[in-house]
Amino acid sequence: MWSLTPGARIEVSSPASLFEIDWSRKSYCLIAGGIRHYTDHRHFERVDAPDAELELHYAVRSRHDAAFLDELSDLLGDRLIIHAGDQGQRINLDETFGRLPSDALAAMCGPMRLLEAARRGWASAGRIPADLRYETFGSSGLLPTASFRVRIDNSSREIVVPEKQINAGCAQRGRL
Repeated sequence: MWSLTPGARIEVSSPASLFEIDWSRKSYCLIAGGIRHYTDHRHFERVDAPDAELELHYAVRSRHDAAFLDELSDLLGDRLIIHAGDQGQRINLDETFGRLPSDALAAMCGPMRLLEAARRGWASAGRIPADLRYETFGSSGLLPTASFRVRIDNSSREIVVPEKQINAGCAQRGRL
């Protein structure tokens, strides 16, 4: 996408998640950063083992920024841990990963800075790299954004995507 030029024609499909999680484990540590997180809440209910341990660490600047907070709280209860930066509640990945069982699977979604910290913490804990799953969006903030236009095929409609909406991630849809 970074090589597209103005006026380029592309085909797009409906959004799809290629973020696969093995739900047959006994222990899961999910980490979400910013407004990006697992928007298909139903997959939390797909954990196969009824006694599986699952916690979602949600790191945001403030609780006000936390998308789907009520839904996640209802679904996960005390397994949802909010790390609100404005309240001094930053996630300590070394501590979080250090107390997980050896066969735990960690999955995360968020900005590159958090992803890099998670990869370092996971490796420092001596964990299997394949047991840390993650996804990123676009350049994940590594490259500057700019607004762009999308012309709908076979119509005269155009949609302008403003710069501030580009990195909003899929979780932002719930707040429109």
